[in-house]
Amino acid sequence: NAAKKIKASTGESSPAEVYTPIDEYGNIVVTDHDILCGRGGLTNHHLGNKRFRDIVSLHRPDYIRAPKIEKPSVARMIVS
Repeated sequence: NAAKKIKASTGESSPAEVYTPIDEYGNIVVTDHDILCGRGGLTNHHLGNKRFRDIVSLHRPDYIRAPKIEKPSVARMIVS
């Protein structure tokens, strides 16, 4: 029962390809590398969300120091 994978768009013109695991019923398989949207404990305690918050915390000083015009570049570093 190996999960299928589908190619997903990154929304950028990036050469990196992203594949989303799909189970035998066509459902997306959530992994520890995914970031879940929502409120409450389920999303707050998900490993992918914890990692994302850690990465954001590491870049926070750079973002705060950056002039307004450079803030989007700092944000892009986080999500790329």
